[in-house]
Amino acid sequence: MGAIRAIVQDGRLITDNPLNLPEGTELLIDLDAALTDSQITSPESLKEDISRLKEL
Repeated sequence: MGAIRAIVQDGRLITDNPLNLPEGTELLIDLDAALTDSQITSPESLKEDISRLKEL
């Protein structure tokens, strides 16, 4: 399915678009892996990503 973009509002996740999932579907959301837009596009973040890739 890929990624789902959502915001937290009053303690609930609100998605940008309705999800095409059956009622009762459970999702596991890994908050440690979640990134903000600024982390994704910041020059520092890009440098860190490149550095990690070079180590592979």
